[in-house]
Amino acid sequence: MRPTVDRSGTRPDLMKHSARDRITRKPGNMQRPPAQSAMTRAGASSPRRWDALVVPAAFVLLAVLAWQVLAFILASSRTSDESAHIMAGYSYLTRRDFRLNPEHPPLIKELAAVPLLFLNLRFPEGKDWDQGDQWNTGQRFIHEQRELVREQLGRDGPFLSADWILTSARLPILALSLVLGWFLFRWSREMFGPFAALLTLALYALDPNIVAHSGLVTTDIGVTLFMFLSVYAFWKYIERPHPVRIVWLGLMIGAAMASKFTALWLLPVLGLLALFHVFTAVPIPARPWLPESETASSRWRRLISIAAVFCAALAISLLVLLACYFVIRFPSYMEGLREGMRHSRDGHPSFLLGQYSQHGWWYYFLAAFGVKSPPGTLTLLALAAAFVVPLTIAGARQERIARSVFLLVPIAVIVVITAGWGVNIGLRHALPAFPFIYLFAGALLRPVRSAARLSKALVIPALLCVAWNAVEAVRISPYDLAYFNPFAGGPERGPQYLSDSNIDWGQSAGALRRYVDRAGVPAIYCAFAGNVDPWDYGVRYQYVPGAKNTPTSQRRGFLVPRNAPREFLAVSVMVAQGLYLSDVKAYDWLKYRTPIDRVGYSLLIYDITRDDMAHVRIAYGCFGYKLYDLAAHEARRALEINPANEYATRLLATLSALPSPRSP
Repeated sequence: MRPTVDRSGTRPDLMKHSARDRITRKPGNMQRPPAQSAMTRAGASSPRRWDALVVPAAFVLLAVLAWQVLAFILASSRTSDESAHIMAGYSYLTRRDFRLNPEHPPLIKELAAVPLLFLNLRFPEGKDWDQGDQWNTGQRFIHEQRELVREQLGRDGPFLSADWILTSARLPILALSLVLGWFLFRWSREMFGPFAALLTLALYALDPNIVAHSGLVTTDIGVTLFMFLSVYAFWKYIERPHPVRIVWLGLMIGAAMASKFTALWLLPVLGLLALFHVFTAVPIPARPWLPESETASSRWRRLISIAAVFCAALAISLLVLLACYFVIRFPSYMEGLREGMRHSRDGHPSFLLGQYSQHGWWYYFLAAFGVKSPPGTLTLLALAAAFVVPLTIAGARQERIARSVFLLVPIAVIVVITAGWGVNIGLRHALPAFPFIYLFAGALLRPVRSAARLSKALVIPALLCVAWNAVEAVRISPYDLAYFNPFAGGPERGPQYLSDSNIDWGQSAGALRRYVDRAGVPAIYCAFAGNVDPWDYGVRYQYVPGAKNTPTSQRRGFLVPRNAPREFLAVSVMVAQGLYLSDVKAYDWLKYRTPIDRVGYSLLIYDITRDDMAHVRIAYGCFGYKLYDLAAHEARRALEINPANEYATRLLATLSALPSPRSP
């Protein structure tokens, strides 16, 4: 017997009777189709037996991600920005004082500092704190707890090492990354089914860029999470409008805005998505503040309804921002926003493919993505562009097109904005686009009835690409920050393409100590970049001019012993490139030498034993930085090796003619 069908074409026996699953029917209004589960819509053709395995498999992938991040955390020393972020977050929570690091909103820094509240740490009072010097205050807070205990107690007492402090502050960032991975899996499963969800999560969990920034106290993973959840929350509202989902949307927008100022990119992203749904036939409730409401029939009513949703969401987001600033400190947000806009306008010293620029290149992030993304991900993206988009357009189903819009609009907006972004110092700034890229690539494995054979044929290439990424992840671990794919020649050739936080952010200072210990040398020469002093990690080194170093490291005065069995020179990649140096060619002389080793792919090791010209180069470098005592010492060392070295003789004559004292 044929089942009865009503005028709307829907079987009454399949109708959902819950009030949440339907819109009240009124004359002239659109009828919302009966609600179905996301799995029914996206993966009805998938065998039911796989549904029971997909969640455990997702937890396995998240465990793999956590294992990689923990390995990275344990192997990586403090990076340049972490001291400022950790110290700022701790001062926000303990002093309600926002003088440090105003250029970034506080939420992620506060979350990272929460574990530190239980460690009985000493606050670094003094001149640096009074002057708002976030770098020196952060360095003291992390690396000088022993000295702070002695200063404040007048005696030795229990203290925590820098490794404990760093690890404790990094774990909340790992937790945020795992949350992002879970919701990425969940959204992909709702849209495209279980197989696509596992592929999406595998691309996320096996990406060294994600692994590295999931283990650092920076704002990048946090803002990526909350921007992603904001778009996801809007999608959930469009799928089934409800006032609770408006609240969820507002909370996520607020958390994103409180994480990083680049969250302002959400405004054009959500605005374009809203306009798309205003001008399509998707049912939109006329009164969004009610769980049940008639649908808006005209475009003006639809526009007003969506505008009301965003007004309510923005009001809630403002409350989140106020809470993160403890209300009374909210003016710091505007101060930081002005600082961020100024930074973007003025630009930042950048390096790309051997070129230098203050204002960057429009293709910087596209090039960085191309050389730093795993090869399997790039291959799957190419396949997705070749098959997913044409199949979606050919299908001409509104639901499919709407899903694609939610993936492609965020990617397109971020690509356009970053093309004009004047701060080209790391792929991490484009990280908010990554979850949508993984979703798009994962859509390859969605069930498509009109192309069932093609869908099955793509499974093998997808598995091979995931396996390729897994091999790359194993090979680079635990030095994920310096990852470059084999298409670019691997991490060994990374310095030819990019610099700064893409490869050399101070994360290898601890690895350098382990290398020196294995080599059995008492001390080395070292030219490093940033404010991460290898001395703090137990490396005994003679200072060689680097980039953006602290005065303490420049004036320490430690010398490599004359009787050292071997003399090693460790040079940071950023220093070798000349970035942040007054003379970008200061270390060009190293281009004609082959490093004997690479530490964490970010420090180059050269053997300068009995090499008089290397010592002369070091001497002239010190002279250029007015480190005259070190220059004289190295010139004499060159003459000990080769008494006929005229360059060393000439430099000593110049130094002797200088008025005393010779040291700055």
